Amino acid sequence: MPATDRRALGDAGEDIACQYLQDHGFTIADRNWRSRSGELDIVARKGGVTVFVEVKARRGRTFGEPEEAVTPTKACRIRGLAT
Repeated sequence: MPATDRRALGDAGEDIACQYLQDHGFTIADRNWRSRSGELDIVARKGGVTVFVEVKARRGRTFGEPEEAVTPTKACRIRGLAT
């Protein structure tokens, strides 16, 4: 899949995730937040809770479920970015 198609799919997935969060009372604080250490796809808040969302949009299940793409290493990196 060309890079532009992958980016469009990723953007669409993030749009869907943001809408879901907003429908459940969250405010989107930031999208594609970047630092030297990496990127957080979505930062959202509700009350005193801040959530950090990694979005994995896929066209099919050929490469497994989206949640399988968030490895323990990636989860650790996201926790590090969130602190």
